[in-house]
Amino acid sequence: MRSLLSGVMLLALLLVALPGCTSFDSRWNATQPQAFADPAAPLAGKWEGQWASDSTGYKGIYQALVVPAPSVYSKDGVPAQQYHLESKQILYDVLFNETGFVLTATTEKDGKVHLVGQVDRGTRFGGIYKYDGYVKGDTFFCDYTSERDCGTLSLHRLSFENMPK
Repeated sequence: MRSLLSGVMLLALLLVALPGCTSFDSRWNATQPQAFADPAAPLAGKWEGQWASDSTGYKGIYQALVVPAPSVYSKDGVPAQQYHLESKQILYDVLFNETGFVLTATTEKDGKVHLVGQVDRGTRFGGIYKYDGYVKGDTFFCDYTSERDCGTLSLHRLSFENMPK
C-alpha cells in the first residue's frame, strides 16, 4: 500500500511539474511579432531572452508580452507611460513561473527608456520584486531584487526582422 501511495504521489508531482499549455502560452503563440518598434510605445511587443539569478546562479528562458496602458501621465514633470508586462520564466525546460506587473517608463535625454516597477509575488516566491532597467531599440535590460534573490533580465524584441527562419 505504501508503494502505491508513493507512486501516486510521484505521478501527481510529475503532472504538476510538466509544462502544459497555459493561458500565457496561448497569448504568446497568438501574438504576432511587430514589424518594428512603435516610437509612441517603445516597450510594447513580444520579448524573449534570459533571466539570471546572481543569488543562486540559475539561468533560464524569459518570455514577456508588454502592452501599453491607454494613457500617458506626468511623473515629476516628465511624461511617463505605464505598461503591463506579462511573463513566463522557465528553468530547466520543465519548471516555470508566470507573473504580471506594471512598469513605468520615462524617456531619457540619450533616447534610452528608463523603466521601474515592482510586484508582490507572496512570501513563498520571494516577496516583493523590484525592477529597474532600460530599453534602447530592441534591447531590454533590467535588474531585479527581492528579499531572497537578485539578478538580471536580458531580452530582445521579437520582430519579423529577427525571427528565426
